[in-house]
Amino acid sequence: MTFTLPPLPYAYDALGQFMSKETLEFHHDKHHQAYVTNGNNALKGTEWEGKSLEEIVKGSFGKNPAVFNNAGQHYNHIHFWSWMKPNGGGTKLPGKIEKKINEDLGGFEKFKTDFQAAGVGQFGSGWCWLQVKNGKLEISKTPNGENPLVHGATPILGCDVWEHSYYIDYRNRRPDYLKAFVENLVNWEIRRVPVREGLSFTPSSRGDAQHRTRDLEIPGSASPLRNDNKGRSLARPPFLLCGIALRGARTGLSSYCLHRVEAALNQDGHHPRANRARCQNLPRKTRRLPRTSSPSRGRGECASRSAGRRSSSPRWSR
Repeated sequence: MTFTLPPLPYAYDALGQFMSKETLEFHHDKHHQAYVTNGNNALKGTEWEGKSLEEIVKGSFGKNPAVFNNAGQHYNHIHFWSWMKPNGGGTKLPGKIEKKINEDLGGFEKFKTDFQAAGVGQFGSGWCWLQVKNGKLEISKTPNGENPLVHGATPILGCDVWEHSYYIDYRNRRPDYLKAFVENLVNWEIRRVPVREGLSFTPSSRGDAQHRTRDLEIPGSASPLRNDNKGRSLARPPFLLCGIALRGARTGLSSYCLHRVEAALNQDGHHPRANRARCQNLPRKTRRLPRTSSPSRGRGECASRSAGRRSSSPRWSR
């Protein structure tokens, strides 16, 4: 198993004044890349080679600081990029999340206050989190590269309060950064975390069916959030990544996986390759015409047609 740096799910300048292009270039291309490189070096020859990312994070905590620090930060940042989006924030939350915030945290305004306070109160480097533990939503904070996984909880939102995450744009004004994150950057529409267990998104990765995704369980709900933004139940959740928001070339998904996503959304049980019209909306590199056994598409006839054109040409007749 090898850590790889996933591409951002948006352009470097997409977050505007709230997180600048320069910040993302340094944070993603330099800092996150360093965790990937150092993590791969630290993993060599250890008992965690070949394990999933979550298994590495949980297993190395308290045992191997070099592996844990880099694997933990790799895990944290994979999520962090997807927990933000252009024109994010706001007060319109998915119904189940809003309900649980009201029940467990005393309402959205109190959540905002307490979440920002956790980030401001984290001495030195670390993270503040919205997590699920024992069936309830909680707010927590962790130092350095720690995350809720190693404390028996599941993170559903987190904010990086290392200085490299905000110092270019906000200098030492961490409260302003946290306020901007909650009010203008949070991607509340993300409904499942895009973690490929043991591997990150890579433009050239193959065999997408082997990379598992995790549905976001909301405590108190009968099932995970497996709906699209129109409230339709999704037929094939194992192939759905990041609420379908990341469909396209930036995710590095193969055409096979994209077609499975389309099939789940269409809800009609037909493979999109069977319909030319559906294929027109897919990314250019994933468009495929339906296969057919018709003689008109056979290689032999195509070759004979081509040969016929050449033989009837004045150039070839000479």
